[in-house]
Amino acid sequence: MAWHGAAFDHGATRFQLTGAHATTPCQSCHTNGNYRLTYTDCYQCHSAQFQMSANPNHVAANFPHDCRPCHSTTAWRPSAFNHDQQNF
Repeated sequence: MAWHGAAFDHGATRFQLTGAHATTPCQSCHTNGNYRLTYTDCYQCHSAQFQMSANPNHVAANFPHDCRPCHSTTAWRPSAFNHDQQNF
């Protein structure tokens, strides 16, 4: 039995890799060899960006931890925040 040539299809999981996630090295998310991650939201990996956001201040504004309404996996900036589309 050999491990060479093994493949993992992220597209068949709950966390599909799109945009910048598709080119991010596996170890950036799977630290210490943890390949059993179960979360699928942005905050788990991007909590530092959320906490440091100043324009607008995400913490003070009590924004939800789901980044997808304003940010994409293609580019963090510019954001696509639209007051009319938010349910805060």
